[in-house]
Amino acid sequence: MFGQEAANQPVAPDQELPAGWFQKVGANWIYFDNVMIGEGWANRADGWFENFTAMSQVDKLTFFNVRTGSRHGFSYTNMDTIDQIGRPFRLESFGIRLNYPDPNVSGQHTMQVAAAKFFTTALVEHCYLEFFIRDDQWFTLKPQMCPSGYGAIGFFNYNGVTPSSSHLITNGQSHSLNRWRWLDNGIKIPETSQIRLTMTFSEYGKQMLQELGTVNPLDGVSEEPFPNVANIEVSIRGRRYSQMRGKYYK
Repeated sequence: MFGQEAANQPVAPDQELPAGWFQKVGANWIYFDNVMIGEGWANRADGWFENFTAMSQVDKLTFFNVRTGSRHGFSYTNMDTIDQIGRPFRLESFGIRLNYPDPNVSGQHTMQVAAAKFFTTALVEHCYLEFFIRDDQWFTLKPQMCPSGYGAIGFFNYNGVTPSSSHLITNGQSHSLNRWRWLDNGIKIPETSQIRLTMTFSEYGKQMLQELGTVNPLDGVSEEPFPNVANIEVSIRGRRYSQMRGKYYK
């Protein structure tokens, strides 16, 4: 439960409060989760893939109820558990971004450039997203309708001097307000609720993934190319409610 909804209002020192009552306050918070695609990644976490061909063979990609930060790394998710959200949460915005790193010199490596553009600009036209709180569906959207608002835009492009981002794609401008936002006061999610997001590709989208095949390695200065990895990152932003520090009442 959300505790006191008027959590930001001060409590009078002489106010009678039930035993065990505590005041919950909201703090800015983002939950995020990633699906990684690349050589050697399938064995690192559930729901990750060795290549795009393997990803094309599943019915849906699933986020938020598959991986946890403590088990799979906080670089890729910060979910506490897979069966319920850890604390009461007021959901205010959602975003997604697709990333295929492509450092290249003067456009020489056309395979990487083409694959990066294909993954981040064309594929997003042939899939859709569904978000659930418990068993309630809260939206059905296409990726470009909900830009991330954070991070790099599209794939990285190296022009021989400095790296730069080369496309807008599902990120839009890197601005925190450039996201799918709920009107009014957002959605209240109780702390015992499971949340999940699914990403489903059309048959044409699955064919595109099969054409992509593997994730191309990055060309570096060493004799061996550096293994590359693509990723799909989703994030929800809002207020996470917890006990006010130093404000426990008996």
